[in-house]
Amino acid sequence: MQKLSYLQEKKFPFITFGQTELSTPHAFADIDNYDLGYRGATYLYSHGCKNIVMTASSVDYTYTNHKYFGVKRASMEYGIDFDREKQTIYDYQISSNYRKYFFELFKKDKHPDGVFCGSEISSLGCLAALNDLGIKVNQDVFVINIETCDLPSFYLPPIPGLRQNFHSIGTVLSKYLVKLIEGEDAKKLQYIEKATFYAR
Repeated sequence: MQKLSYLQEKKFPFITFGQTELSTPHAFADIDNYDLGYRGATYLYSHGCKNIVMTASSVDYTYTNHKYFGVKRASMEYGIDFDREKQTIYDYQISSNYRKYFFELFKKDKHPDGVFCGSEISSLGCLAALNDLGIKVNQDVFVINIETCDLPSFYLPPIPGLRQNFHSIGTVLSKYLVKLIEGEDAKKLQYIEKATFYAR
């Protein structure tokens, strides 16, 4: 945050991939992570899940908080409690790998019935652990993924995903940076894009 404030102070043109907590407006392009959280959790709750978990990056990232608030909104609409501390699996908590982590989690009698994975690597580990334990995906446990490519369509079984289009965001970032250099007002260069849902 201090670096961004310094750039603004020096009137140096910059744009961020993602929103920040900076008090003064600046240019950015971002994925709508609030919407991601809401739609991902809604998918799980609409399939009858009552006890979901989600994987996420550090709370230091703004988008992690946005995603949580989306999940929280969905849980409130369905009348189901979502405890951020108990039901969020942060990357830094994974001491070995996601497969081992989820294996231990799903070995328990009262395990989650829905998983909202924040990346392909976490969903691959989750599915591998469920397969190791003989738990049927999309029947016993529902899984949805935030994805960046078509990889989850090749999983066995395939799982639904919310696709982030980094090519689109990258194009916006580069165009906006040029406009900033040309003197465009940073307040007019703020873009939020929704992910595309793939049902599978």
